[in-house]
Amino acid sequence: MLADYACQWGHSEVAELLLAFGAGINLGDNRGYKPLHFASRYGHLTMAKALIKAKATLDPAVMGYTPLYFACQRGHYATAQALLEAGAPVDSASNLGATPMHISCRYGHLELVKLLCTYGGDRELLMMDGVSTPMLTAQQHGHVRVVNWLESTRTFSTPLHYISLMSVSRVRKLLREGANVHACRNPGEDTPLSLAQNAKAHDSGAHLICLAVQPWCLSPPLANHSLFPKAARERAAELLVLGHRLSREGRFEGVSQVVFDLWMTVILPLAITREIM
Repeated sequence: MLADYACQWGHSEVAELLLAFGAGINLGDNRGYKPLHFASRYGHLTMAKALIKAKATLDPAVMGYTPLYFACQRGHYATAQALLEAGAPVDSASNLGATPMHISCRYGHLELVKLLCTYGGDRELLMMDGVSTPMLTAQQHGHVRVVNWLESTRTFSTPLHYISLMSVSRVRKLLREGANVHACRNPGEDTPLSLAQNAKAHDSGAHLICLAVQPWCLSPPLANHSLFPKAARERAAELLVLGHRLSREGRFEGVSQVVFDLWMTVILPLAITREIM
């Protein structure tokens, strides 16, 4: 396939021209590898992004090897990040049971290990041998920095635990998707909230987590409505309309604003929680 060769050798202009003329972005070569496999394997970020934008399949596994696996194997951080941001499956395993996390540990790509963890990469998955975890894989190949980091974060169990590695926008996204700020592997261990409370920065993702657990509020400086999960935000909107209608009833003539203010500052903070489904 011409698109495969263009992606393999990084000829972005040629690839874009082929895409414009309808080249099959999800057609594989005689082994099944598709253009996104090649762009990811060789770290051609511009090309990978163009294929993602053109709706290339993110998880076309050939013997279990996905584009993300190849990007992690070769240490292409930016390409792996683009794939993950687009929704590539983080724990898709090869026929031998190796995931992107395993292969990143195998080659000592610490920054990729960290990135995968922020997207929920499983640190405990066993390969088909029934023994090899990512940690053991790193140990077997002498990658001390990877082993030390995995050990230092062994109590972390959700993407939100890695707040120090995330942008504010990503923390916001996770909170809006309903991430559990109280999650912990075992009772008494670190939660995203405890880590956030111990953080120093006041303009960071940690600050957002601390704000997200406060009672629901729509008014600055404690406004946190946008940090609640979708179901809670929708429930808040329904109750806002209800409160407005209630305050305008004849029995509250002359005190309608007081009633509505009480509704906003007392009733809604009690009624709206992050756990609303």
